[in-house]
Amino acid sequence: MEKIVIDKEFLKDYKFLLLGFENCDAYKIAIEDILDIYCKAEATDKKKSTYRTADGFIKIAARASQTVECFVSRDNLIGTKWDTRLKERLEMLGGAVDILSFSLEDKENHDIDICVPYDPLESVIHGDNEIELSNCPSLELDEDGNMIIAFGKSSKQPKRKDNNYAELITGWKDAFGENEPTVLKVKVNLLESFGEEQNNFTLSFKICNKFRKNYFTELIFMDCRDIVCELYFPEKGECEIVMSKMADGRIYVGLDGLGIEFICTSVLECGYYYNQNKD
Repeated sequence: MEKIVIDKEFLKDYKFLLLGFENCDAYKIAIEDILDIYCKAEATDKKKSTYRTADGFIKIAARASQTVECFVSRDNLIGTKWDTRLKERLEMLGGAVDILSFSLEDKENHDIDICVPYDPLESVIHGDNEIELSNCPSLELDEDGNMIIAFGKSSKQPKRKDNNYAELITGWKDAFGENEPTVLKVKVNLLESFGEEQNNFTLSFKICNKFRKNYFTELIFMDCRDIVCELYFPEKGECEIVMSKMADGRIYVGLDGLGIEFICTSVLECGYYYNQNKD
């Protein structure tokens, strides 16, 4: 597929840049207000109308970040548009939100779409609250008030690590040495709660991965909250244990295949846990 470099020179044939965010906000910015841009993109279709990039940045002039035309496509406001303050909107949303794509529109209203990495870990819904665990682009202002949005590898936000078991599971290396699988496949024997508030879990299972195939062990999950179970979930069976540390230090855990997920404060290998609680 064709590869292109999108930079300031590339923009000369275009009129507008439409910036789309994960929360459904979209901002139309005049090309003259794009002070700088850089990314390498590869076509994803034969028509060369859609591209994908894994790294880059967009620098927007201060005048545009103060007032731009905004299109909102949520809450039954499809097609609604008004002038709004992009900088204030992003600050209200926590400094930055995930960019899904940006489009370049030429003078004949033809455009190309560039998809930007959006890699949510999980959407966890609890009652009226939705927790989106994902990587976000970094947002900065320079000394003149111009806004720089860096995404992909250029983002300065903390990078999420998935399934880094050796770091997330206390006692992992003592039990499993230097083995660091990218996915932990297991056959579950038992999942039960314990403790005064029944908010700690013991998960007993056999490992399906080659490094310890059929090895029977347990993991202990402490202070579990935000527990979600599918309405009809199997109590036993094969699943993948996925986990990732959140920004607040807690650990998201999903038992993919059993339909169970929760957030806990720590995960311990059973040998380590029992040695610490002999008394």
